[in-house]
Amino acid sequence: MNLHRLWDDPRWMSVPLLAILALVATSAVPRIWNHRTTIYDTVPTWWFYPDVMWRGLPRTIVPTLVVNWLVVVESYVLMLVGVTPEPLRIVEPKITLYMVGFSFLILIGVAFVFYLVVLLFNWPKAIVPPYLRHERGPIMEWLEGRHADERRLGRSRRKSESD
Repeated sequence: MNLHRLWDDPRWMSVPLLAILALVATSAVPRIWNHRTTIYDTVPTWWFYPDVMWRGLPRTIVPTLVVNWLVVVESYVLMLVGVTPEPLRIVEPKITLYMVGFSFLILIGVAFVFYLVVLLFNWPKAIVPPYLRHERGPIMEWLEGRHADERRLGRSRRKSESD
């Protein structure tokens, strides 16, 4: 690839910007972890999801950062693999590109599932900020509310066999 064309590629500007945003997000971790910010304490008027989802956002700070940094590293690796001079490449370039892309895609998928588990179930407690570890996740709140409605109406949790 021609070096002049290399700088015309928008990835060389977008990936550093993505890294800067990930760095800013990383710098916010101590404030969120130690509850020195109150931005997540009240639900904003523009939030159209359930309130419990807003309260779950600060719980997901660790998995969010893992996903962010995996995307940054993957972007840099894919850019560099695409422009490395031929003698430095160990295996065929397309195979390398696919291997790196596929492995990072798997890692990002696993990290995203981990993000959803923390958001929806508030588990594992070790990566949840200490002041939020006592909260229930949205799924548990929904289940408890649903069972409370059934108990209030006099229904049991399980249907009898005669039904």
